[in-house]
Amino acid sequence: MEFLIEPYLKEKSQELSFVQLKGDAEVGVENYQLPSEGLDVPILTEELAENIKKKRPDEVLTVAAIVRGMIHTIGIDSNFKYLEEYIKFLYAFDANIEAYIMYQGVKYIDSNKPIESIIFFKALVTINPQNPKGLLNYAAAVANYGNEYLKSGHKQSKAFHKEAKEKFEELLNRGIEEPLIYYHLAYLYRYEKQFIKSRKMGEIYLNVSDEELLKDNVIVLLREIKDLALYEEGYEAILSGKPQIGVPILEELLEEYKEWWNLYFFVGLGNRLLGNYKEAINSFEQVLELEEDQLDSLVELGLCYSSINDLQEAIDYFTRALRIGGDNSEILCNLAMVYMETGCLLEAEEIIRRSLELNPDDEITQLCFKKLQSQLKITNN
Repeated sequence: MEFLIEPYLKEKSQELSFVQLKGDAEVGVENYQLPSEGLDVPILTEELAENIKKKRPDEVLTVAAIVRGMIHTIGIDSNFKYLEEYIKFLYAFDANIEAYIMYQGVKYIDSNKPIESIIFFKALVTINPQNPKGLLNYAAAVANYGNEYLKSGHKQSKAFHKEAKEKFEELLNRGIEEPLIYYHLAYLYRYEKQFIKSRKMGEIYLNVSDEELLKDNVIVLLREIKDLALYEEGYEAILSGKPQIGVPILEELLEEYKEWWNLYFFVGLGNRLLGNYKEAINSFEQVLELEEDQLDSLVELGLCYSSINDLQEAIDYFTRALRIGGDNSEILCNLAMVYMETGCLLEAEEIIRRSLELNPDDEITQLCFKKLQSQLKITNN
């Protein structure tokens, strides 16, 4: 199993010391024999120092200390070179070692030691990836740490949120129906601005959970993301070629969000796809009032005006878009086609050659160039 947050845990390895045991050493674990070449075993440096101070030399290195050190090592580095040997040691020490690790992980949460709890739950999942409670607790601990301890938007925060999301999704893929999964995913999807998914997870949680306090939290969340989910639903419908569905959804939001230029843009895009050019033009002009020189809206206005045969307006908007955004093969091609419609073939040729220089493999530009060459031949003849 891969762990996205592992690089952020590696520094905890500095808290470990290693002691080399010879192959013939007695470790006091029934049904376990050290490798003939011996084994480097870990112990928490702080615990080792404390034992040296307070215990006799033959009591410094205890089996319990080695067990704790091995669990920490596995939780910090899931690819540690002695991983398999440590796992063999742990199961020989206690056939129910997974329950012990789970118990200690929960104790660390109760003691407000979040990183230690993450390390223990991660060790449990490394030892047995099929342990659903281990994976659930690991994902929850990672999500909570990401929410409470890391600055929002920081690279480390993103890694912790993504790790938690992927592990919760894996639990769902395994068919694990645990309400806490839906609760956390509702917030994690909100964090990633996937509002439709967030809404779905929140609604499922309300149906399957008996935790009234957490349900109240989710009700607040759903209220907060209601319009954002509708916005996502609307623009995704438009982008997937269903403007007849998306436009009405977005138009319902216009009264409430008159300063939201993105909303006007997608309403305009949807109307253009529906052939409602007048309405589309009004929406894109509204975008420009809110966000002057918004490049995509300038291009869309050029497309709208060319569609209603107002070619000079189309030329003006495509030219303005190029002035603001610099040469772009797609915009240049659109401008060249408008010039072809006006009969300005030399201007069209100069512009389309610029487009081909930028993107010589574009099929639409190549077809446009062939059409232009045919028109130039007819004109010259």
